[in-house]
Amino acid sequence: MKITKVKILKYLDNSKERILLECRFDNLDYESEEQYDFFTACKNDIEPHGREIFQKAISGEYGKIE
Repeated sequence: MKITKVKILKYLDNSKERILLECRFDNLDYESEEQYDFFTACKNDIEPHGREIFQKAISGEYGKIE
């Protein structure tokens, strides 16, 4: 899963092990430019794409995390 656009990034708690993203994915069809999906990326996600998205988020690839 590749993220093509991110509107909001924020930590879900003080542990900073989960990040909520409001984003768009390349493999999904969207009805409008205003439509986004919510995705929670976790440091220790069981899915590889979740861990990868988390690492990209903390490295700043998607912008500043609130």
